[in-house]
Amino acid sequence: MAGFTVALMMIMIGVIIVSPCVYGKEFSDRKEIEVERLLKRLNKPALISIKSEDGDIIDCVPLHTQLAFDHPLLKNHIIQMRPSFIPESTSTYTNNYTNVTQAWHKNGVCPENTVSIRRIKKEDI
Repeated sequence: MAGFTVALMMIMIGVIIVSPCVYGKEFSDRKEIEVERLLKRLNKPALISIKSEDGDIIDCVPLHTQLAFDHPLLKNHIIQMRPSFIPESTSTYTNNYTNVTQAWHKNGVCPENTVSIRRIKKEDI
């Protein structure tokens, strides 16, 4: 009987020691799946991707699929490319963009009607 009791105690000790490891792995796997699911939702399909010299990846995403339009209040939003009202001081619409450059522009630029979005990585989450 004493041998049975010792064996039972050894099994119980084994279960107590092993259980956190098993449950910890399941918890870790579940977190990993949640992170992957979130990354899939946040990183929209890109027309092209540009790798920056600092290691970031810039995705060129079509205007209408950018993350902001996932918000319920913007679901049927119509994108306006030109202002509907031009102030009286300006007689014609002009594009007065300054030459703003980003480090990733050395490796390419996004096509027209796309927006540049830095790809979100696991480390960011």
